[in-house]
Amino acid sequence: KFLQDGTPKFKEKAIFLFGPEDQYRPEIRRYHEYVRKFRTKKKVVVITKDPTIKPVFSSYEYKKLRRKFKDPDLIQFCNYNPFLGIIPIEISDIFPASHYVMTRKEFEPEKFPTFLQVWTDFFSKNKFDLVYLPKNDLFLQYFKKFIPKGITKKQITE
Repeated sequence: KFLQDGTPKFKEKAIFLFGPEDQYRPEIRRYHEYVRKFRTKKKVVVITKDPTIKPVFSSYEYKKLRRKFKDPDLIQFCNYNPFLGIIPIEISDIFPASHYVMTRKEFEPEKFPTFLQVWTDFFSKNKFDLVYLPKNDLFLQYFKKFIPKGITKKQITE
């Protein structure tokens, strides 16, 4: 908390996320608080890997994904990355969600306890009936078991 208070909320340059220790950076912890406070009344959530184009809502992948649904305005779209956790589209342009550079490697889910905390809080504070997850995403497969009972899980191809 002390480091977080002394860390600027915005920076001119992107932050670099390299290893599991970066999930504890003050900027990341502050973003986790934003996500924990996030609420939606939408009953369907789609969670996909964070694309390389930022902000997400301007990316081709996001626009293509929206077209897969009959009424996309009723869907809660989210991205994720191991460090930031779940990134709701509505707050995807808040620092550092659209201002980071990350290594291109597969991470072990067990090494990201803050992801699990944000994941659990997000699902407990929002009442979804249905969640769509990417079909072959090994990172999210680990966290899928922590989705509350009663929520239907489906796969989506990106």
